[in-house]
Amino acid sequence: MKIIFLRRYRENKNLSMKLYADRLKGILLRTREGLRIENFSPKETFSIPGVKRFRFSEKIQDYMMSFVSYPQEIGKLKADIFHIVDHANAYLIDRLNPAKTVITCHDLIILKIMTKKLCLGYEKRDVNRIAAEIFKKSSRRISRAAGLIAGSRATKKDMLSFLPCKEKNIRVIYYPVDKAFRKVYDTVKLHEKRNAIAGNAKYIMLHVGSCASYKNIAGLIRAFKRLVERYGRDIFFIKVGKLKREHLELIRRFNLSKYMRIIPWAEINELNLLYNLADLFIFPSLYEGYGWPVLEAMACETPVVSSDKGGLKEAVEGAAHIVDPYDADSMAKGIIKGLEDKKLRSSLVSKGLDRIKRINCKEIAEKTYQIYQEIYS
Repeated sequence: MKIIFLRRYRENKNLSMKLYADRLKGILLRTREGLRIENFSPKETFSIPGVKRFRFSEKIQDYMMSFVSYPQEIGKLKADIFHIVDHANAYLIDRLNPAKTVITCHDLIILKIMTKKLCLGYEKRDVNRIAAEIFKKSSRRISRAAGLIAGSRATKKDMLSFLPCKEKNIRVIYYPVDKAFRKVYDTVKLHEKRNAIAGNAKYIMLHVGSCASYKNIAGLIRAFKRLVERYGRDIFFIKVGKLKREHLELIRRFNLSKYMRIIPWAEINELNLLYNLADLFIFPSLYEGYGWPVLEAMACETPVVSSDKGGLKEAVEGAAHIVDPYDADSMAKGIIKGLEDKKLRSSLVSKGLDRIKRINCKEIAEKTYQIYQEIYS
């Protein structure tokens, strides 16, 4: 059986999507004989002369590659099954046989924001209208696929709420955590990295993720302000992922810059090191389709303080200290407890490792293969 994974153009800009596809491919090939899996994403062949002079040239290039070149190229591909591993590419099904297509839906958060079914708390309702409309039109195609994978029960519920999907076609299959995320035992390396970033700070908290409104960065910054008022130079915040202008303005207004390091992008090995050197991982999202970062932190034996909104409740499964993401005081108190309560920290590390062990790669492979087999037959 030949399967082609249709992957996102410039996938490296979204590490989670890349790791999902890579890990899924790996466990399928390792556990199932007779499978041939190929990756496909468009090569950069489209360009507009002189477009580099314009501010949004890269965005134009992305749109043209994604919505013009990509659909044209997949019409030439031959496979028994096509697996669109990122629901944002659901529009590609127009060039495929829906009866031989599988789509993984990670989340429909944009639709929840567009329909005002997600309260954004401290954040602004800042969904790009053009991008949101494109996503809306593309997501309507998800229901056409013969096989549908939801990353969580929360996402399945959203698929049934927002899309004309049939419940019998949706399988909930949780995601495997990449093996790159693990405990680092080189204490010298960790100490040197820690000092280089945070100096002599007693506590380091870490957040990994985008600056999308549902990530609740504005609320987290407000909570961090309370922590600085309590700890001063003893607290340090590492933020992996870009921030919006309003977030940077908030940091300046609260005079928090000297207590923070913003790392726009980190390769996987660097990211694993950051998980390991942090004293606490904080993830107070207002909603998630699932929530890879909390599991990555748990795999590195880092205590997690998190919300339980959307699929996060399924991801953490009792292995995180839960806070109210709509209340900066609740977040600050939760972080303080996660930093100072040694008994809680030990419990969170232990529960986190147990949670990681319950992610059964063989089961993930079997459930995914079953979908392929049903379609192939």
